[in-house]
Amino acid sequence: MKRRALLLQRTKRALHKELMIACTAIMVGSVGNSEPSETRAEENRRALHSVPMQRFRLIGSAIGLIAMLIALSARDVAGPTVAILSVPAVVALLLCAVRTSHAFYPRIIVPLSIAIAFGCSIIAHTLLQPAPDALRYGALFLVLGALLCGIAPTRRSILTAAIAMAIVEGVGAILLEIYAVSFTSADAAVMLVIAVALPFFVSDILDDARQDAGAMRAELSRRATSDDLSGVSNRAHISLLAQNEFSRARRYGEPYSCLMIEIERFDALLADHGSAAMNAIVHVFTGYCVVVMRHCDSFGRLAPSRFLALLPETPAAGAITLSNRMCRDLAALNVAFAGGSLTFTVSIGVTEMHVVDRGGGEMLRRAEQALADAQERGGNCAVFITPPIHQRADAEASPDQPSIIPQ
Repeated sequence: MKRRALLLQRTKRALHKELMIACTAIMVGSVGNSEPSETRAEENRRALHSVPMQRFRLIGSAIGLIAMLIALSARDVAGPTVAILSVPAVVALLLCAVRTSHAFYPRIIVPLSIAIAFGCSIIAHTLLQPAPDALRYGALFLVLGALLCGIAPTRRSILTAAIAMAIVEGVGAILLEIYAVSFTSADAAVMLVIAVALPFFVSDILDDARQDAGAMRAELSRRATSDDLSGVSNRAHISLLAQNEFSRARRYGEPYSCLMIEIERFDALLADHGSAAMNAIVHVFTGYCVVVMRHCDSFGRLAPSRFLALLPETPAAGAITLSNRMCRDLAALNVAFAGGSLTFTVSIGVTEMHVVDRGGGEMLRRAEQALADAQERGGNCAVFITPPIHQRADAEASPDQPSIIPQ
């Protein structure tokens, strides 16, 4: 007897520990991946997401820079200039033609290729001028730096392309100083600093704007699909998941069950102990459900005291086993809050997808009926119900009655 009591006490301690971990994860968000890996994954997602738009930016930047070079070209070097401008144009078209699903391509390959190809074109264009001008040379690289900010999808890719552009510009300035006496590397150095500083400055602004936009989208998505108090799916989201799971189970012929769960005496407990006690009960209850359910299961809040659990690939026997465990474990919990502690129980309606079900709504209505039967029997129990006899082709002559699940 003592050994059994000790085992029960250890089980309760382990359950309370799991609940605390689950509640903390729900309130502050799930943790697991390190920040660098999350940052890299977000950059890869952003890079792949911007691939279609990047092609339009490539074409636009190529047209813009080539048009500027043509406008600045001297008349006597029109022929060589056309040959020089064809190289970056071909590079831009080839980059647009490549189809890949690897994030390294839009993040690194495209910005580096544009920086090197267009940088070499600017150097060759300046070399062909009768009187190379350091100011115009630096201004062209300044325009190239601005274009790189629009082409590169992430901050790291902008900085990588800016460094490559700075190296190309520095090498070109040395060649131009050797080729033309009128070209001074000091003036080019000033423009080099400006041309490189622009992408660095713009990258910070763009990165902050992208992070703010991503955080806003994530928050809007969370508010649209999650319950504010418990953190689980809200009514609209769990209803959509219920229909999707029903369609998937029907398509592949897999078993599918659902649980309609009600916290008993919710209004009375709220009137007697206040909202702090009920918030604590909701947190503990949702934390427990997150712990006992599988990763593929879905759980959401339909009303202040009513919840829905979706159990894909789960037959009736598995749903009944889980319901019995939930009724037994939740009744044994002692929920502590600011004003003291209390216990609570739940009623559960259990049903399984049947061949006569035409949609997820029929399953939910049947689970709601089973929940009402459980509440009529005094609560703290689970009731399993199947479709009525007149809806089943292979049923017997007697009507089908809901039965209480033995504890």
